[in-house]
Amino acid sequence: MWCLTMTFIRVKTIKGRRYHYLVQSVREGDRTYQKVIAYLGVHETVNDAYKYWQEQVRTAPDAADRKRARAMVKKLEAYL
Repeated sequence: MWCLTMTFIRVKTIKGRRYHYLVQSVREGDRTYQKVIAYLGVHETVNDAYKYWQEQVRTAPDAADRKRARAMVKKLEAYL
């Protein structure tokens, strides 16, 4: 059995605003599916989202927000 993956940014327009998602297309044998890796929000590139979340690690008002920001930074680092 083999597995092939490809990562890309999906753009959805909702009520006139553009939202970006980091998506991974995975093929396992004859089966293909897509998995959302991270919600990038209004940031058009992984680099822009990464910079935003790095800033959030430094400036988030409470520990829970900083923890969430650190998790997002770690997730995005795999795709830079």
